Amino acid sequence: MELFSKHVSEQEPSESRLNLLNRRTVVILAVIAIWVLWLLAPSQSTLLQLLSRTNSPQVSQIFLEQMHTRDPENAEVSKLLVDNYAQMGEQDKAIDLAESILDKDSELSDSSLTVTYAKLLQNKYYQTKDQQEAATESESKLRHFLERVDSPSDAADARTLADIAITMSMTKKAVELLSPHLESGQTSYPELVSLLLQNSDYEPALRLQKEAFQQNPNLETAAGILNLYLSSGKTEQGRGFIADYQGALSLDPDYLRLTIDHLTRAGNSGMALEQSNKLLAITPDNTLKVSTAQLAIATGDLELATALLTEVTETYLDPTYLAQLHTLHRWQGQIEEASHISQRLLELGATTPQLREGIVEARALGDMYLESLYYQQLAEINQLDELEYDDGVNTIEKAQGSMAALDSVQLLAALRPDDAALIVHQSRIYGYLGDYSNVIKQRHKLLALRQPTPSEALRFADAYIMTRQPELALQILTSAINWFEADDDYLTTVSSLAWQTSERGFAQQANQQLITRASSELDIYRYIRTSDPIKSREDIEQLVQLYQDYGNAAPLLAAIQASLDNKDQETFARLVELASQDPTLAENTATLLYRAQLARDNQQTDEAAALYRQILRLAPYDDTAINGLLWLAIDTNDREVTASIYDQYRHSQQHNSIFWLAFATAADQLGRLEEASFWYQRVLLQNDTSGEPQVAVLLNYASLLDRRGEQEKAYLLRRYLVSQLTDQLLLLNEGDVSYRSLVALFVGEGAALQLTQQALINKPDQANAQELFGYYLALGRPDNLQAWHQHTALKGYSLPDWQKLGLAILKKDRSAMEALLQQSMSLPVADKNTALQLTGQYAQAWLQGEELIGKLNDPEAERQLRAVHVGQHPDQVHGISARATHNTEWDLTRYSMDYYAPHQQGNWRLGTDFQVADTPDLLTGIDMKDEMRLRGEVLYRNHDSRWSFGVDIADGLGDQRLGFSGDYQHILNDYWDVSIKVALDAAVESSQLLTLTGKDNTVDFGVNYRPTARESLSFQLGWHDITTRYGDDIGQGWDLNLRASEQLFFNDPAWQIYTSLDMQQINLSDAPLDGINKQHQGSVPLTSGDFIGEEYQRLAIGQRVWQGTPALPGPTVPSPRYWVDTSLGYNVSSDHPDVAVSAGLGWEVLGNDEISLTVDWQSQDRNGDEALKWSLGYSYRF
Repeated sequence: MELFSKHVSEQEPSESRLNLLNRRTVVILAVIAIWVLWLLAPSQSTLLQLLSRTNSPQVSQIFLEQMHTRDPENAEVSKLLVDNYAQMGEQDKAIDLAESILDKDSELSDSSLTVTYAKLLQNKYYQTKDQQEAATESESKLRHFLERVDSPSDAADARTLADIAITMSMTKKAVELLSPHLESGQTSYPELVSLLLQNSDYEPALRLQKEAFQQNPNLETAAGILNLYLSSGKTEQGRGFIADYQGALSLDPDYLRLTIDHLTRAGNSGMALEQSNKLLAITPDNTLKVSTAQLAIATGDLELATALLTEVTETYLDPTYLAQLHTLHRWQGQIEEASHISQRLLELGATTPQLREGIVEARALGDMYLESLYYQQLAEINQLDELEYDDGVNTIEKAQGSMAALDSVQLLAALRPDDAALIVHQSRIYGYLGDYSNVIKQRHKLLALRQPTPSEALRFADAYIMTRQPELALQILTSAINWFEADDDYLTTVSSLAWQTSERGFAQQANQQLITRASSELDIYRYIRTSDPIKSREDIEQLVQLYQDYGNAAPLLAAIQASLDNKDQETFARLVELASQDPTLAENTATLLYRAQLARDNQQTDEAAALYRQILRLAPYDDTAINGLLWLAIDTNDREVTASIYDQYRHSQQHNSIFWLAFATAADQLGRLEEASFWYQRVLLQNDTSGEPQVAVLLNYASLLDRRGEQEKAYLLRRYLVSQLTDQLLLLNEGDVSYRSLVALFVGEGAALQLTQQALINKPDQANAQELFGYYLALGRPDNLQAWHQHTALKGYSLPDWQKLGLAILKKDRSAMEALLQQSMSLPVADKNTALQLTGQYAQAWLQGEELIGKLNDPEAERQLRAVHVGQHPDQVHGISARATHNTEWDLTRYSMDYYAPHQQGNWRLGTDFQVADTPDLLTGIDMKDEMRLRGEVLYRNHDSRWSFGVDIADGLGDQRLGFSGDYQHILNDYWDVSIKVALDAAVESSQLLTLTGKDNTVDFGVNYRPTARESLSFQLGWHDITTRYGDDIGQGWDLNLRASEQLFFNDPAWQIYTSLDMQQINLSDAPLDGINKQHQGSVPLTSGDFIGEEYQRLAIGQRVWQGTPALPGPTVPSPRYWVDTSLGYNVSSDHPDVAVSAGLGWEVLGNDEISLTVDWQSQDRNGDEALKWSLGYSYRF
């Protein structure tokens, strides 16, 4: 009523009140209204029915909420309100209200509310799926709820809940909910089984499927349970099911097929075969028989399988079934039956593997014809492999003839034109058929692809032989790959054809192979003929081996003759001894001749003569024995025996040309020059006719002409030998020596030397080595001798003393030289002189040269001695010299006189200078004095070093100067030498003032490097401490000279080009020059810079041409002697170029003296001034 009163009060005015009714009226109306309301108000159930029918959920919600508020325990109101909330989309309110209801109903007996609540939870889960936390909560709540729910009695509600469970993948719960309602139509066995299988619940699934089959045994349910047995892996239970079931369906053909398929897939071939046999009894057909056969094969019942397939193939010619039946026969070892099937397959068009199996079967049965049919079929379908060519072609050829084989090969060859094997087979068959032209054609085809093998080449060669072309036959045989590795018949054919066609090389190769194999097919006579001439010891030893292997004497005799021809005395002697021990050869004439020759070679002349006479007793007119006996007498110079034999046979054998040379030599030896000339002319005329001149005869004839006084003819004959018969001359024993002697006579020793070098290369023996070394030493070229002796196989050859000395000189082997000088009495004078110098025995060397020069009878030896001796002249000279030197720019003149003489280990010299100079501008006012100097120097020489010591006393301006100097030079080897020089208070001529008043303390170090005879590099570095003779310090510093030169010519004249670098750096003293300035007393005092420049750098290139050295004591070349040196330089310090020229000329006047003039000019010296200096001198040697 509050609702209503509130409504009325709200309609009342706020400020005034209108009284329309009195109090009584109002009470009456209220009583009436209550009565009316009571009379008209519906019951609660009626109201709920009305609310459920309303179309306005909003209206329903208001009433239901009011009703729920008044009666919260009313389940029906609550459920309607839950549904109303759900319709309004207020899921949470609906869920909360439903949960409050369900919490009170622990058994969830209200299935409709349970379904509603499950749907609400499902909807909320889907709505919050994108919100992980909310979705997880909803899912968990829903799953938990479903787990609590039992299957409701209402099938529809159970279906709904099951669907929700399925959506949540709770298939097992779905089965639990649906299982009680199988009869309701809401589910089925297949669905339940499917749901269980989704969860891999095979046991329940199998139970349900069995129930389904028991309730309705048909193919569908049977297939279901069988598939389930298979998928669950319970194949044994499946087998049991099939075995146990004996119902009406068990003999149904479709059921039987179903069980066969199941059992086959389960691997139970045995039971599958039983079922298949049952089916076969009901519905026999070929397809079933084939499948049953497969099952029989799987169970090992090959007989059944064979029987079934045999039945099938008798009525149905299917290649597949035949192939299976063929396999069964092969498995059972039934080759004959398998071959029968292979023949049927051949008729139907067998595959390549089937054809090859047929070949194996036919071969096993020995049916070559059938085998050939299979090969022919392979050829026709182009499936015959290259490895099958030989067997296939041979089988066809043997079974059906060569033409059939040729047809098959040609068929294949047409399909495979580049198959070399097919070409070879065609050639073989053509050869068998005698069609040699086609054999040759096949060879040309094969050559376009490859070279034939030996066996193929032999076949082609036979074709050429049959067509009378042996040259081509040999060419084919020898062009085959590895033909020399073929069999003996092949090599024998090569040897025969090579002999027939004069191809000696091939014959030798073939025979050599036969020998290596010890083949009985070797033709020894042919081998010896093709091996001649036999040059190597290996070939000779092979002949001996043939003699021992085959017992044939011919190889041994050939070996003996070869060793004799080769001048292999050791082998010759051994083989003659071997032949002598053979009873069949001991008394053989050939053996006796060889024994006689051996005796002659061993200087056993009596034995040789006895053997020759023994031969003549056996064969009185044996030419070789007569000739040998005569030559033996000639060689032993037994003129009596020579005359006896000569006179005995010269008439009877005058027409036998074999004796003419022996007769000529005998007559020459006996002094019968006319007869000798007659025989020589006959020999020469015979040679002229035969075109084979004997140079030895010509040499002997030339000597004969000399003896007869016909020197002009002898000279012309020797010239003819050199110019026309060189090759023949070189073939003689020591003919090369004779030839080189002739070359030296007509051409010169240089040409002969080259020939000797080549001879030594070709034949490095003692004689050639000594001859070559003799040429080198005679020509003064021991360096070449050392190269040959140290770097070739000649190192081990023994040399004569004079050549040993030459090598020792070149090696600088002092001990070897000293030993040879003491022990040998036949050393060449020039080499001995050189050795004396190299061992430090300079005085003995000089004395030897002085004693022998001019007294030797050998001009060449004297020339060599002079060349060696003259090098000592500057150090061994004894004489005096006088010289005047003038420096035009400095107005300075010096007069010098020197005396020099040798001593035991070097020389010494004594000299004096008198110097006159005008007063320089810088020294104006000084008391100028002439200078007197006294100089002395002594030199000591060792074999590899030089020492010199000097003293220099000068009296001029300033204090007297006493200078000392020491110089040491050491030769390290042929390329390097070093020197060091120390001087105290030495004269210094770097400038005009220093020349007049200066002195220098210096240390110099030098290095010279000569990599070759032409190139040289020198380096000189010096340190200086320069002062005046008045005690003033000028400065300290260093200078450097670096010079590189290239010698273009060594004499007549010598010419050298060079580049040089000169540098000087002086740290000038800042101290005042009080000493000299006191004497000078000029207006401007002198400073250190007036004496020498602080820095000097000059780079120059130049050349020098000279012949000896003018003004040098002890000249080394004849007069005139001169030099010209020109250079172009650049003064880096002053940045100016300059030119320098130096020249000198020396001339003998009386024969043992020299007058010399030298001039030196430089456009700019180190002080920046032009400089010119000249000197004129005269020297005389005692």
